[in-house]
Amino acid sequence: MKKTYRVLTLLLLSIAIAGSVILFTVGLDHDHLGHERKWTYPLFFALIPAFVLQAGIRYVFYKKPHTKKSDQ
Repeated sequence: MKKTYRVLTLLLLSIAIAGSVILFTVGLDHDHLGHERKWTYPLFFALIPAFVLQAGIRYVFYKKPHTKKSDQ
């Protein structure tokens, strides 16, 4: 289980880095639309989704079982 978590995390990290580099170069190509394009493309379309997916992977692998308390 831990090995699967590590593989998924490394895969997500490598895809996020590659996507950020590709989207940064796309942003450089659209520099005539504004200088902020070169950093907003990787941020909105690679890094934020990668953070959300990482949180989901962490939740799936490390969620704690809910225990019912009888002292309510």
